[in-house]
Amino acid sequence: KVMSKKVSLGFVLLVVMSLLSGCYLNDDVATDQVGAKVDGGKIVECYGPGIYSDAGFFADLVEVPVSTLSVEVTDAEVATKDSQLVGITVFVQVRRKGDCESVTNLLTNWSALRDDGQLQTVVSATTNEAIKVGTRSFTLEGLLNDRNGLADSIKTALDVDAANYSVEVINVSVKNVALDPKYSQVLQDKALITAQIDAEARRQDLIKQEASN
Repeated sequence: KVMSKKVSLGFVLLVVMSLLSGCYLNDDVATDQVGAKVDGGKIVECYGPGIYSDAGFFADLVEVPVSTLSVEVTDAEVATKDSQLVGITVFVQVRRKGDCESVTNLLTNWSALRDDGQLQTVVSATTNEAIKVGTRSFTLEGLLNDRNGLADSIKTALDVDAANYSVEVINVSVKNVALDPKYSQVLQDKALITAQIDAEARRQDLIKQEASN
C-alpha cells in the first residue's frame, strides 16, 4: 500500500509539473493560423496547420491568425487642397504575414496585435490620418476624377506603418466621397449646361449636313 501511494503521488506530481511547465499536447493550429513554438521564452520554430505536441519543460505553442481582416474608415469632414470639405469612406483589407521572421517580430515587439480587434484599431487610426494627408494633396475636382490616386496615397502610408509590425496591406479602395450639397448642385448644373451645349452642337452639325445636301 505504501508503494502504491508513492506511485500515485509520483503520478500526480508528474501531471502537476506537466501542467505548470507549459508543455502542450495535441495543440491544434488551424488553417488560418501559424503556430510559433516558444521554448524558454524564445521562439524557436514555426508550424503550418496541424496538430502538435511537445513535452519540453518550458515549451509552449502560440497560434497567430493570418486570415484577412477588413476595416472601413470614414472621415466625415476633411479638407481638399483647395479648401473644400468632403467626407471620405475608405475600405481596407490587411493580414498578418505568415513567415517565421514576421511572426517572431509580431510576437516579440507587437504582441497585442495578435488580437484582431487591436490590429483593426491600429489600422483604423493609421488610415484616418492617411485620409487627411492624402486628401489635402488633391483639389476637389482632382479627387473626384482620381479616387484611385487617393487610394494609392493611403496605401503607401499604410504600407510603411504596417511593415513595422509585419502586416501586409492587401487592398485599399475609396468607397465614397461625400460632397457638400451646395457643391453637388453646382456639379449638376454644370453637367446640365454641358449636355445642353453638346445637344446644340449636334443640332448645328445636322443643320449643316442638311444644307450641304
